[in-house]
Amino acid sequence: GLLSPLARELRGTVDELIAAIPASLAAADRLRFQDVVLRSQVTNLRSEATWHLLDAMGIGRADADFTCRATACIRSLVEEEPPFRPSGAGAEAMRVFSYAEYWIVDMAGRGPHVEGRLVRESGRLQGPGGRPRRQQPAGPHLHAFRLPLSGHVDRRLCAEFQVLGELCCALGPAAERPAARLEIVGVLSLFTSTSPCLSCVGVLRQFQLLFPEVLITVTQGETALLQSFSCE
Repeated sequence: GLLSPLARELRGTVDELIAAIPASLAAADRLRFQDVVLRSQVTNLRSEATWHLLDAMGIGRADADFTCRATACIRSLVEEEPPFRPSGAGAEAMRVFSYAEYWIVDMAGRGPHVEGRLVRESGRLQGPGGRPRRQQPAGPHLHAFRLPLSGHVDRRLCAEFQVLGELCCALGPAAERPAARLEIVGVLSLFTSTSPCLSCVGVLRQFQLLFPEVLITVTQGETALLQSFSCE
């Protein structure tokens, strides 16, 4: 049928992306992944295919309790319910949120103990405390890139990039030296109200390589939306 060739093509794209997952923070590794994305002409793999990529990166799946807290927080921020729709229902036009809970500490005692939660919305720049800001800090560690078919979109405005970038800033000098980063341990749970774009998948990998002792788990919002209605 018609879907079979499309499914095979998508699987081939996912396999290429998995093979190009950066093994280091070197620019060459990062650009290899970016080149595969640009050649594929894909902006977002959607939920199931994205899980194949996240699984290959060693990123786990967040638990149901975290998902309930995330969806409750996001739903409290918007008048309409839900603020997101099932996959394929016009992702570019809807509001997109990321919510994170984290506990991260520098075991060497050189950096801060970072603990709490963050929620950010794509396209709406916010600083610490949720205050509006004019410009996203261009930190040296995380690199977003423009995607095919949506080259006008600055992916540094993505909610996921804002969350991860703010965590890097909070860790401050402890993030500067590779040896020091090995002393940074903790957990990070990240909720995305739709499947992350491929730029944000790449940024998530960069964060993982920066802080290899921080356990990362993720929930994608397509399935979490249904779960949210059972949260008390």
